[in-house]
Amino acid sequence: MVGLGQLFSVGSFEELEEALMVDVTVATPNPEKIDGEAVLSVLPEGRRRLTVVEGGMRFPPPSTSEEARTHGIVVAVAVIVVLVDVDRLERA
Repeated sequence: MVGLGQLFSVGSFEELEEALMVDVTVATPNPEKIDGEAVLSVLPEGRRRLTVVEGGMRFPPPSTSEEARTHGIVVAVAVIVVLVDVDRLERA
């Protein structure tokens, strides 16, 4: 994780893995289509948790008449929170 090396002395990746918690929330109009394993696999390190909720945006909305629809856009929003257990790491 960028910047942690300046704040803490990290002896190993295992030590860093135990000290970090990465909490990801994804909001999408189609929560059932999210591949949770794929999302978690791209996170670099830390203990990982994923929450998927209904949200995001779909355009045009379902209320738009068929004649006015030209294409569809789906927007998913992700929030990533990284928590550091400072008691597990030695300060630099």
